[in-house]
Amino acid sequence: MKSAATALAAILLMTSDSMGAPAGSAGSRRFPPAELRDVAHEYYRWYYHEFPVAASDAGMHEGDSRLAAFSAPVREKRSRKAADILQRLDQADTTSWSVDDRVDLELFRADVARLDFEERVLRRARRDPGLYVEECTNGIFSLLKKDYQPRRQRARSAIARMRTMPALLSEARTELVEVVPLLASLARQSVDGAPPLFNDSLGILEDDLSAPERADLVNAREGALRALKDFGVWLKSAEK
Repeated sequence: MKSAATALAAILLMTSDSMGAPAGSAGSRRFPPAELRDVAHEYYRWYYHEFPVAASDAGMHEGDSRLAAFSAPVREKRSRKAADILQRLDQADTTSWSVDDRVDLELFRADVARLDFEERVLRRARRDPGLYVEECTNGIFSLLKKDYQPRRQRARSAIARMRTMPALLSEARTELVEVVPLLASLARQSVDGAPPLFNDSLGILEDDLSAPERADLVNAREGALRALKDFGVWLKSAEK
C-alpha cells in the first residue's frame, strides 16, 4: 500500500515513537502480524458482503444482484462490528513489529474507524438522501463500466438490483430523520440526472437478452425510475 496514506501513517508512527509513546497498553496482548492479516481479510470479506455495490466497484462480483441495506438495526450491527475490531486492534502489543507491519496496522485501523465515524458522526443514512440515490445509480454504473462478464449476465444483475430499488427508497424515507436541506437538494439533482443512465447507458446490455428477459429489464427499469421520481418529489419537502 504505497500511497499518501501510507506515508502519513509512517510519519504518525515516527512522531509517536519520538515522543516516547508506548506501542502497547497495559492490557495489550501478543498479536502477531499474521493475525492482523487474518483479521483484515475477514473484515474486508464482511465489508464487501455488506456493501455489494462497493464490491462491484472493487471488482468483486458475488453480490452484483444486491444493494446494501441501511435500516437502523443493520447499521447498529455494523457499528458493533467496527467497534469490536477496533478494540481488538487497540489491545495489540506491536513492540516487536516492523515499521511496515505497524503502518499496515494504522491503515487498517483508520479504515475500520471510518465505518464507525460515518455512522456515529456523519450519520449519512439519517441525514443524506444522496446515500440512497447513489446506491441506486452506482448499483447500475458499476455493472456497466467494465466488460467483466457477458452482457446478458450483467443485465440479469441489473434487473435484480433495479427490482430492489423501490424497497430501498421506501426504507430511506423511514431512516432519513435528520435530513439536511442542502443534501436533499443535491440528491434531487442526482435523481433528475438518473434517467439517461437507466435508459441509454443500460441499453447496451439488452442486445443479448431474450424477449422475456428484455421485458423483465424494461419492467424493472420502469419500477426503479418511478421509485426514484417519487423519491425526488418527497425530497422537495425535505429541502424546506
